[in-house]
Amino acid sequence: MRRFALTTGSQLVHALVSFAATLTLVRLLSPDNFGIYAAFAAVAFLIMAANRGIFGEQIIAGNIDVRGFTDVIGTLALIGATAGGLVGWWSGSPLLALASIHASATVATDAVRYELMAARVSHGVDRRMLIADGTRLVAGLLALGASTDDHLKVVSWSLLVLSSLVWPTVSGLFSRPPSPSRVIAFMRRAGRFEATMAVQFAVGTGAAQLLPFVAIATFGIAEYGGLRVAQSLAAPVALVATATTPAMIGLISGKRDPREQVVATARLLAVGLPVAGLLWATALLVLETAAGALVPPNQLVVVEGLLAPAIAAAALIVVGQPGGALIRVRRYAGVALSGQIVGVAIAWVLALTAVNSGLVAFAWALAIGSLATVSITYALLVWRLLRDRRSGREPS
Repeated sequence: MRRFALTTGSQLVHALVSFAATLTLVRLLSPDNFGIYAAFAAVAFLIMAANRGIFGEQIIAGNIDVRGFTDVIGTLALIGATAGGLVGWWSGSPLLALASIHASATVATDAVRYELMAARVSHGVDRRMLIADGTRLVAGLLALGASTDDHLKVVSWSLLVLSSLVWPTVSGLFSRPPSPSRVIAFMRRAGRFEATMAVQFAVGTGAAQLLPFVAIATFGIAEYGGLRVAQSLAAPVALVATATTPAMIGLISGKRDPREQVVATARLLAVGLPVAGLLWATALLVLETAAGALVPPNQLVVVEGLLAPAIAAAALIVVGQPGGALIRVRRYAGVALSGQIVGVAIAWVLALTAVNSGLVAFAWALAIGSLATVSITYALLVWRLLRDRRSGREPS
């Protein structure tokens, strides 16, 4: 219980720091510079998401040599930090440079966090991990409070970057040579289910992070930044949704009878649908009311129209969680991958069609693409369940 509380607290602090950093940067950077940062951060966080989604569960379960993965992630983060500094130098904005370096440092810190959790480290190290994260939170709040004084902006963000580099540096992450061979060996040893789920995750996450880049070419870097601001403001809704995943998997896997598993999933979905609607309406009301205080006037005009589709896409995660949990328990990786591919294809078609209708229409196209992914995945899941029932095949 103590370890669970510490590691959960660490993850929450990590999420809060990222959220506070985004709110800070949208107020401190010009719309164009924030758009540049958002594009850079999207690539950095794509690496972090891959580390979590593809390797995270395996790392914590102790099924792989964790150092091989964190070494590679650390090397990518170091390259990213260097690139971020160069981007900031090229743009003439020290704050943009520090923010880009912080995004890469966050990726490295996240990798080390999984390494510590996998190592079953002592309570002393656990406490130091929480202290380091607490320092990041304090630095993030200082950065959030920096508004008009240029020197205070740079000092507070320098503290945030330094605090983010504590764990990667102390752990020796940046001094280790990368070991991609271990990663390749794991992927070769991985079973068909895990390999397929990794591909499904890569398709879904890659589309979610990279598809909005279409907005840069069509609407401009500042408008792309506004889209990312709206998605960041909707992030707490997604955080609430994903927090239920372990509990759902545990509940469904605890049912030995395959029919009881399906019934449990149906009940969770029956609850998830109204909850998703309630989350959308509540978050939209709160954010539209508070947007003036959170977003500067030069971004507010863009962000206000994008909140509804951004929150809708996040709320759809609630609807998809029960089906995703049953897919994990039944090991229906093909269902997940097929639904993801078809949904992403629909999202691309809708998004490319909507670009001529404006940024709001483009954002709604992304949300409808998410709805298509969820709907098609559920349709394929029902088809697979019916097929197994007719054939009398037990779930593997």
